[in-house]
Amino acid sequence: MRHRQRRRSSTARSIWLLLLGVIALAIPAVAQAPILEFSISEPADAVPQGARLLLTLQAENVSVYEADDLEVLLLEGNLVLSPVEPVALIEPFEIAKLALELEVPSDAQLGASSVVLEVAYTYCIGELCYQVVETLDVSLIVASAVVIGPDDPAVQTPAVVHVDAPIASFDSGVPLWQRIAPVFIAIAVVGALILGWLRKARWGATALLGLALILSFVLGFQYRQDQQAQSIGAVLCTSCVGIEEEPNHEPRLSTATEESIVAIDREIDLVFFTATWCQACPFAKATVDLVVALNPLIRYEVVDVEHAREAAEAAGVIRSGRTVVPAILRADTGEVLFGIEDLETRLLQLLEDDA
Repeated sequence: MRHRQRRRSSTARSIWLLLLGVIALAIPAVAQAPILEFSISEPADAVPQGARLLLTLQAENVSVYEADDLEVLLLEGNLVLSPVEPVALIEPFEIAKLALELEVPSDAQLGASSVVLEVAYTYCIGELCYQVVETLDVSLIVASAVVIGPDDPAVQTPAVVHVDAPIASFDSGVPLWQRIAPVFIAIAVVGALILGWLRKARWGATALLGLALILSFVLGFQYRQDQQAQSIGAVLCTSCVGIEEEPNHEPRLSTATEESIVAIDREIDLVFFTATWCQACPFAKATVDLVVALNPLIRYEVVDVEHAREAAEAAGVIRSGRTVVPAILRADTGEVLFGIEDLETRLLQLLEDDA
């Protein structure tokens, strides 16, 4: 009897450890996901040649991080996009709407057409700043322009087609089954505990508790609570270790580090990747300046990722449309340092590593 109880207890512990392991693996997988979700309106009817098409782009921030400098550009297509005023800041869990004006050329090809818009924004987690670049497709049908008499004043004003409603509306309404599901989960948990206590069938109670836990996870993902919890956890952890988004002090090197840098007797070329929107890049650059000033054999080049995207992609600073800066590349080894946490130690190690 005791052997069975031990085996059941061991099985229950294994189940909980498995669930904790899944959670531990899932958190890093979503830790650096894009924080904005986009939807864009599309015309349901044909748009005449020479018309101006007014669309609405909606951006929803689904995290606790601030999204900065949202920009929209025309990437592909034969339409003309009027300049779009960038959005400086989108607060956590807020929605921003941008008015887009596209002009259909008078000689545009008739029939189905499409344009590709590029949206870019940045956000920072601790000392690391990210730039996310995504593309949005807009489909439309181009129709022949209506020919109006030369004396009609309307011929001087191109038609304007308004499309205000986004394709994907973020409906806050929750279906009835989702609203009452937590009640049934609570009843199942209580019932499992009572049943296990009355019949001493602890394996059954464990199974029902596991099922309730799974349903809770499903509902949590449905309500995006995984993104919110992960983001909040990242902010709390950042606060715990004292990382600052924008360092408010000048970098300094220890005497031991300075002596080690002076002792380096081979030429080393570094590439410092930066961006205007990076909050921690000035601190990182100042640290590299201190290192270079100590040893003439160490040189570095500053590269703005906005102007040299191919070089940043080759170095791994840009991956799948995501830009991570500050980044320091050692040219001969290809090793890259990201961020400013413990930068002095990591930079010295980078310089002392054999090529």
